[in-house]
Amino acid sequence: MKKEKVPDIICLQCKHLDTERIGGCKAFPGEIPDMILSGQSDHHFPIRGQEGDYVYTPIEEPVKIWRRIDRSSRQIRKKSIQPV
Repeated sequence: MKKEKVPDIICLQCKHLDTERIGGCKAFPGEIPDMILSGQSDHHFPIRGQEGDYVYTPIEEPVKIWRRIDRSSRQIRKKSIQPV
């Protein structure tokens, strides 16, 4: 079976990623554009439609990214389980 290449999403290694909720960052609080998520843009320069002048800035210790993702996913699960 041929393995598909998983895109390298730079957002997961950026210090501006919003870890409180999935789908946004300081430059794009609503939703990160597909052109960045797909790798068409490396977001090293501000692009049209973003807030502020935030660009990709690597986190100091990339190993912590999995903790950031895990923390975010736990918060989402908690919110979705809450009784109405």
